[in-house]
Amino acid sequence: MLTVKVEGIKEVKKLLSELEKNQFPFAYAKSLTLVAKTVRSGEYEEMKRVFDRPTPYTLNSLFVDPATKTMPASRVWLKWGTLQRTQHHLEPQIFGGGRHHKNFEKALYKVGALPRDMYIVPARKLKLDWYGNIPASTIIKMLSWFRAFSEVGYLANRAAKVKQKKGYSYFAVKSGGGKLRPGIWARSKKGVEPVFMFVRAPKYKKRFDFFGEGGKIFKREWRPIFNKAMTDALATADAYAKAHK
Repeated sequence: MLTVKVEGIKEVKKLLSELEKNQFPFAYAKSLTLVAKTVRSGEYEEMKRVFDRPTPYTLNSLFVDPATKTMPASRVWLKWGTLQRTQHHLEPQIFGGGRHHKNFEKALYKVGALPRDMYIVPARKLKLDWYGNIPASTIIKMLSWFRAFSEVGYLANRAAKVKQKKGYSYFAVKSGGGKLRPGIWARSKKGVEPVFMFVRAPKYKKRFDFFGEGGKIFKREWRPIFNKAMTDALATADAYAKAHK
């Protein structure tokens, strides 16, 4: 997550009047939260710039943990959905390197349709959605065919068998050497065509400079945001004091 340290706070507090010292914790917490929200907005725009047609899910992947008077710290980081286990889908884009298996890949591995050390990529002719991703309907149909949803007692070796069902079936080719490359293939009246290909662990380059972008925004926005928050807090305290004389 993005962490920044504000230098010189103790020195600043020594120069404040009693009124300013009383209002400082509120202004400080408010400014930390506001600058974190500003960072999130800037990261949102950065994702739109570096990614090709990012999905709404990707663009809304960041959360802000607000600061409080008693906990003067705010953070911006990735949301973790209920289906996430070990890795957020944006982490390889931020840190580079490999990625973990996705949930549907884990399901295929459990039923024996995907080798343990392989990953799935869409075949060249597979129709992707507008965002360039594998359509959820395609994944669901494939998992349903292989009975890869969590079903107790299902035998793994049945997953690789080829069966015709309403003229359409899926089957897995787990090793090369034949006419068909390793992957998930579909058989229909039109013939056999690839749906997904099996590949070794993919490597990603850093594309989303989350920390660099966030640091630049904080450096640019922190002082004016804090100054305004402090001015507003003092004005509110002054108005309250006058009203209760």
